[in-house]
Amino acid sequence: VIDCREVAPAAADTDMFLDHSDPKASTVGGLAIAVPAELRGLELAHSRHGKLQWAQVVEPAMLLAVNGITVNANLAHEINIMAGVVPDFGLRDLLTHDGNWENPYKEGELLKNPKLGETLRAVMAQGSDALYSGTRAAQLAKDIQEAGGIITKEDIEKFRATLRSPVVARDINGFSVVGVPPPSSGGAVIIGALRFLAGYASPLAAFSDTLSRHRFVEACKHVFAIRMSMSDPSFNPASALDTVEDLTKGGFMESLRLSTRDNSTLP
Repeated sequence: VIDCREVAPAAADTDMFLDHSDPKASTVGGLAIAVPAELRGLELAHSRHGKLQWAQVVEPAMLLAVNGITVNANLAHEINIMAGVVPDFGLRDLLTHDGNWENPYKEGELLKNPKLGETLRAVMAQGSDALYSGTRAAQLAKDIQEAGGIITKEDIEKFRATLRSPVVARDINGFSVVGVPPPSSGGAVIIGALRFLAGYASPLAAFSDTLSRHRFVEACKHVFAIRMSMSDPSFNPASALDTVEDLTKGGFMESLRLSTRDNSTLP
């Protein structure tokens, strides 16, 4: 599995949003931005599995950015939603005709992104280093900091995509289940819920009855609570492994299932 999940900047800490004056700081604005990762991951995937030349893969996206796309109904709807959320930054100039949210691009209009096109031209020629080093990395960090973020050029330059082993469970009602590993919680959480539900004598009746729904909700309640303990294996591998084992190995999920009642719910 290629891990190209975004990461927190070096200056981040666990309490950075607790007493922040803006209740939306963790979701909107510069402080909510993590170190970008996807382009490094796509390049690693191409180097391992790609058949076409890198420039051939990137060129269609570059041409869409330069030549523009027709705004469809869904995009027009999302732009209108952003007008009430994004106060001022680059998206405003991209998604409006004159830098004014009162005049956004509408369905049927042609939307171009020349700055993205320019960056993708550089990515075609230089690979992901076009974004993760030099002047673009410095400018990206500067833009984020001006928006209130704490990402530095060094944060961007240091990022590398990582190869990780998947999370695997081979004995859930005769099936093998393979999922993405930490820092994503998805694979372990799904396996944990399946292992919890597999302990019942009768399978879920496609959620067609109240008892099946109740058991599914209880399974989700437990696995998402455990999920909160999952850490990034790059920084705390022991904690990440412990959480994955709780969710996937069986004994712990079985103990939670046995403590669950079919006629009531617990906190």
